[in-house]
Amino acid sequence: MRNPSLDQMQERTQSLAVPCPDCSQPVNVACGYRDRAGTWRQLEAFPAHINRIKAARAKRENA
Repeated sequence: MRNPSLDQMQERTQSLAVPCPDCSQPVNVACGYRDRAGTWRQLEAFPAHINRIKAARAKRENA
């Protein structure tokens, strides 16, 4: 991420505890996307896909 805030860094760290339903990245691997050339790139503007963040929050609440 570009110049992440402390909240974004914490959100990203916590989201790594669950797999991403959007990009299919496993636990402990950051979310990403394929660009127009087909190259895999990590997300830069967001800590993780929103569905992964929601899944991580749900996991924390149920723990």
